[in-house]
Amino acid sequence: MKRILIIFLAVIFLFSFSELVCATERIVQLTIPGCSSCGGTFGMVGSILKKSNGIKQYEYKGHDLVNITFDDERTTINIILDELKKGEINPTGDPVYIK
Repeated sequence: MKRILIIFLAVIFLFSFSELVCATERIVQLTIPGCSSCGGTFGMVGSILKKSNGIKQYEYKGHDLVNITFDDERTTINIILDELKKGEINPTGDPVYIK
């Protein structure tokens, strides 16, 4: 019985530890003027982000807000902002980290 308990606790510890090690996903919200789900600006944002290394997902949230999910071991918010600016997309305000 004691052996089973030790094995069970070891398995729980390993799963908990692996989540901490792999927890590199970040979500940031940007305000991009003129951005709408059906507008050309969001399409341009999507084209830029698809080419960007480390971007997992992006979605329009309404009111010029775009959530970007990225792997923070592969890219940073500064790199994302630089790539958007190169594509003539200029987010306003500060990025808001959701996760």
